[in-house]
Amino acid sequence: MSQEQHIQSANRTAMIIGAGPAGLTAAYELLTRTSIRPIVLERSSYMGGISRTINYKGNRMDTAATASSPRATV
Repeated sequence: MSQEQHIQSANRTAMIIGAGPAGLTAAYELLTRTSIRPIVLERSSYMGGISRTINYKGNRMDTAATASSPRATV
C-alpha cells in the first residue's frame, strides 16, 4: 500500500445505522480490523436494539430478538 493509499484509507468513515447486536459488531470489526472509523447512529436512548436488559416492575429481564419480536411464533 502506497503512502497516499494509506492516508486515504485512514480518513475513511463508515456510518452504521442501529446500535443493535449487528451494528455494534460491525463497528467493533471495523475498529479492530481496518483503519475505517465507524460512527454508530441510534434513534432510541439505549443501545442493544431489541436485545437488551429491561426493568419491568422492579425486575431486571433480558429480552432477545426471538422472544420480543411480534413475528416470533411460540
